[in-house]
Amino acid sequence: MYFDQIMISSEEKLAKPDVRIYIRMLERTGMQPEQTIMIDDNPNNIEGAKAAGIYGVLFENAQSFEEEFSNILARCFGRSKDQ
Repeated sequence: MYFDQIMISSEEKLAKPDVRIYIRMLERTGMQPEQTIMIDDNPNNIEGAKAAGIYGVLFENAQSFEEEFSNILARCFGRSKDQ
């Protein structure tokens, strides 16, 4: 697996769901919040991301994740899961 950047919360002295860690990630990567998706199994972390303007998907199970993720892709990027 390859990542352009890795943020380690202990090095940042911030952790999810603190909105500041999401904002720092956006600033560091140059990403726009409305084009960013946060996937997590903790609802508190999703709320932190949403507070930064990031779309959040709560992972509860594969079926509900696929539906919600497809909906967000369509809203964010104008794509369906079939594209």
